[in-house]
Amino acid sequence: MITYADSSDMAFVWLKKALSTALPDLFDGRHDGPDGLQDKADEIIVKSKGRRIEGEHRTVEFYEAMLAKSFGEARRVLKPEGHLTVMFGHADPEAWKRLLAALTTAGFVVTSSWPSRTETAVTGVATISVTVSIGARVAQAGRTIGIASSVDSEVVAYVKKRAKDWDRDGLAIEDQLMASYGAALTVVGRYSKVVTPSGDEVPLEHYMGLARRAVRDAVALKLDDLPLDTFDPFSRLAIFWHTLYGRDDVPKGESRFFAQSDDLRLEDLRGPVLAETKKGFHLRHDAPEQITPASSTFEVVRAMASAWDRGTDAVARVLAAADRIPTDPHVWAIVKWLEMKLPSSDTVAKQLAAILRNQSTVQAATAAVQSATRVAAEPAPTLFNFQEQ
Repeated sequence: MITYADSSDMAFVWLKKALSTALPDLFDGRHDGPDGLQDKADEIIVKSKGRRIEGEHRTVEFYEAMLAKSFGEARRVLKPEGHLTVMFGHADPEAWKRLLAALTTAGFVVTSSWPSRTETAVTGVATISVTVSIGARVAQAGRTIGIASSVDSEVVAYVKKRAKDWDRDGLAIEDQLMASYGAALTVVGRYSKVVTPSGDEVPLEHYMGLARRAVRDAVALKLDDLPLDTFDPFSRLAIFWHTLYGRDDVPKGESRFFAQSDDLRLEDLRGPVLAETKKGFHLRHDAPEQITPASSTFEVVRAMASAWDRGTDAVARVLAAADRIPTDPHVWAIVKWLEMKLPSSDTVAKQLAAILRNQSTVQAATAAVQSATRVAAEPAPTLFNFQEQ
């Protein structure tokens, strides 16, 4: 992620001028790259991500290949009973996927993982708040083949157990998500491979997503005593997203993985729930384009907040358009929760607070709107249907 060699080239050219005679083994040019600067052939970073840079070899593919090669060399020198410990921290799930895949490719299995706040404890600041130490051993011969449904259950149970420990230790939810990857692979590593009933091997990212869902379930978020799982999928994602990130932008890679972990597509969330920015995506708190009976509860609440400035009848029409009963518990649970989570100075928070103060009036107005709508929709009586009645 960080181009250390590029960053130090400016100092390197001056050191080479000053110290080529005093330290010829470092600065007499024998170890320079073709451009006269530092030789970067073995620097394992990703500089070229997405767009191609002419002549740049430090790509994602190079990173993955060299990482696997490094772990392969570690395996070569490790005694049969030896342990490998890897300390790693990164917010992007794709980086975790590369690391864990490289370990597997090199013939290691994860045997343990534990998070620690090593950087922040020393400096007070860090680009990565938590570092995860991953314990691994050389994969033993004779491991059995795992069946996907059974291994999935084992992974969920183990991650939930670990999450309780992490929660007790005060680890933030976003850090628990990062720590859960290694915990999931601890279970998967007991098997030579995991297959579905059709014989297909289960990919690594499946267990990363499963681990994230297990952490979310272990947190047992409730809104007004309603479990998170009782909300519709879009609202469930929005609530958990807001719990982790609030109004912050989230990188695209993390956003996509966040959606996939809940069996949703980022393309479907873009617009109704998420807004795209240059930095990634953020959760929408503004009014949705339209409200229909198919709208998520989170969209309905946003529309209610936006309608408040036009009065209680406008809020009632939103609930009627969404075909929600006036006392819908999930709607009012999100209204209360979001009003509490947003800063009191936030416009949406003020609108929701006003709606809560006038909850009974809004509910009565909604019932009246829905009643009038039903009457208007009833066909006018004719001779025949009048006789039937």
